[in-house]
Amino acid sequence: MRIASYNIRKAVGLDWRRDPNRIQNVLSEINADVVVLQEADKRFGAREGVLYLDRLAEDLGLKLARLTRGGTSHGWHGNVVLVRHQIPVASTRRLMLPSLEPRGAVLVRLETPPLEIVGVHLALNRRIRERQVSRLYRLVTRSGRPAVIAGDFNHWNPRPGLLNTLGRVISPGDSFHSSAPIAQLDKFILVGDISHMGAHVHKSDMAAIASDHLPIVIDIVPPKKDTQ
Repeated sequence: MRIASYNIRKAVGLDWRRDPNRIQNVLSEINADVVVLQEADKRFGAREGVLYLDRLAEDLGLKLARLTRGGTSHGWHGNVVLVRHQIPVASTRRLMLPSLEPRGAVLVRLETPPLEIVGVHLALNRRIRERQVSRLYRLVTRSGRPAVIAGDFNHWNPRPGLLNTLGRVISPGDSFHSSAPIAQLDKFILVGDISHMGAHVHKSDMAAIASDHLPIVIDIVPPKKDTQ
């Protein structure tokens, strides 16, 4: 199973044009089974989603894991999870994290394979970020279920530090800033019986301009049966 994580900056590229088609073209290059997005909703007003969901469904075969209760947002504080049509979603959940910013986390439980996908966009402030990691530990890793935590952790230190408490930290490489990558802000964390075959930062001419982050990609071997 291929999983991608991508902070799309509300589909605003380095040329300051909002172009959801560029984001979709990058996702097409990656061809992931599950896509975890950050900043996929506008920040103010109705916080409407910026993606063309019909085109994602028709061209890439990706559906939205529903996290909203109506309205025009795609997700929760900009966190969105897309999955292939063939993958059944058992449930979704918004995870409340301590924050001074409109950020947080979402959890999507897949039915087959039995796997939890957790999308995160953590705080810029280190102290708040540490509190968020502690809350994630209580909400996710203590359940005992296999999970992949993916997103923009805003963790500038090359050493994982407190992130190690959540699971095995996979940093595919420098993904920010897309014009000249120098920081590994985007990561995966594997929780439970999950092995991975490789991980990388996706680089292409389109990805270099579509957002200020580059997407990251991991290929995993998911668990075959539910541990609960």
